[in-house]
Amino acid sequence: MEPESGVSYRRTDPGGVMSRFLRVSMMNKTVRNRAARRRGAAYLLFLVTASVVMLIGLASMTFTRAEVLRASSTGSVSKARMHALSAIDVAVLYIQLTGNWRSKLINDHWSQVYQVGSTGGFAYKVVDEIDGDLANDESTPVRVYGRGVDGDSTWIYSVLVQPPPTAGSVSSRQELIANGSFDSGLTPWFNQGSGRLKLKQSGTDSSDGPPFLNARNRTSAEDGPRQQLTKPINQSVTYLFECELRADDDDDEMWVELRLDTSKGPMTFTIVRAFVTSSWTKVAGTVTPVWDGQLNTATLAIGTTNTVTAFNVDGVTMTPIPTALIGPVPGTLRREAAP
Repeated sequence: MEPESGVSYRRTDPGGVMSRFLRVSMMNKTVRNRAARRRGAAYLLFLVTASVVMLIGLASMTFTRAEVLRASSTGSVSKARMHALSAIDVAVLYIQLTGNWRSKLINDHWSQVYQVGSTGGFAYKVVDEIDGDLANDESTPVRVYGRGVDGDSTWIYSVLVQPPPTAGSVSSRQELIANGSFDSGLTPWFNQGSGRLKLKQSGTDSSDGPPFLNARNRTSAEDGPRQQLTKPINQSVTYLFECELRADDDDDEMWVELRLDTSKGPMTFTIVRAFVTSSWTKVAGTVTPVWDGQLNTATLAIGTTNTVTAFNVDGVTMTPIPTALIGPVPGTLRREAAP
């Protein structure tokens, strides 16, 4: 309804109900906004804190991993260096104990790898730096290389080795065994006890290939080949013995002995005891004979321990180990570049 002319109307809010309602609504809205802001800030703080903790953890793990890798790498390098030096020691010892090492080793050729544990190993080689021929001059110095490996680390050392002064062939001048290769037949070998000795050939046919000695028809473990040494042996001198052995039928332990007949009675020195199978086995040992009275004869004897199986012998040598041993020249050890 339209108001009358000249009359004004004023709307009133009895008791201010509407005003109070509006004020309360506005206050509630303000409180809700503040609470929401506080919750958002707390969540943001939580995310920041979690991120910092995660970064610290990752940094710690990375540092630990780096330390482990560094320690592992350092350990591998140390082991590789140790293996390289050990390889040189093994090579020098081999040269000292092997009278004909110059003909057995190949110039500038790595040996087989000798395994050390699950991750390590070493090898050696010998080099004639003058003319590349190890066998043509026994007085020529050689350089011995040792290569050590552990994990991913490789280390190579080398040292100059000077042989002691010699005149003539060491192997021919000092060899005590006659016809150890059996190229000249059976003489001077003979059989002890029952059974017999026979020459056999190493080829596919019984009549070809290098010969070797076969001891067969034995009835006692003591039966077997003998050789009486014609060259003199000396007291307190250490002799290196080497040969190859192979059983025909039954695997067994075999022995090699040096038996002396002296004016004070018989003496026996065991040089080698080795388990032998149907495959050729190279055996080696040393003996230092000492006796009282006068030495009448010295005999090399070979036999078995438990069975009377037929067995084979080849490559028999026995040489004195020189007192003036070959050795490294001081001041010549150096590190080589790894391949």
